[in-house]
Amino acid sequence: MRQITNGNQTAVFITDFELVKGTQELQIVQNGKTYKTSIDISSWAVNYFENWLWDGNAIDIFAKPFTKQSAWVSQSQSQHVYTIVFTPKALTASPASLINRPLERGFGSQET
Repeated sequence: MRQITNGNQTAVFITDFELVKGTQELQIVQNGKTYKTSIDISSWAVNYFENWLWDGNAIDIFAKPFTKQSAWVSQSQSQHVYTIVFTPKALTASPASLINRPLERGFGSQET
């Protein structure tokens, strides 16, 4: 994320917003058990988004639901995968420069 928001180019980032890093114990309790996870549940992307937008750039976010098996409990879990398009302000200044912008081509539509 740092590379994208420190740059000045169009970029696409696909994520479920689960930042996986070193092992840490979270207070997730199910049936009296505490589970360990390596997923950082903080709002880790907020500052990157704020700085990118503060500089006059644009962000388009497209969400698609999916279901996965939970590692903590024996049941499936509904989540979303996000496609995030970062557009630098040089391209947002003139509508004519956005001809190839994903929104104008129907990217992220509800059709499957």
